Amino acid sequence: MDTDRLGIIITAACLIFLFFAVPMSGLTNNGYVVTPATDADIAAADTDMSGADPVEVTFWNSRPG
Repeated sequence: MDTDRLGIIITAACLIFLFFAVPMSGLTNNGYVVTPATDADIAAADTDMSGADPVEVTFWNSRPG
């Protein structure tokens, strides 16, 4: 078996594996559920921040995940 054919077989096997593995990873329900905000959520967000010091956090200083 020449190396070109072996490379094609390995590539095809990897693509077939990813084709089945990626959609299956969404079946585990370990994520979170996003719901739309209600008027009560917006009213609760209007808290008094008068004594808080403003801090600017850039994208590069934020934590992942």
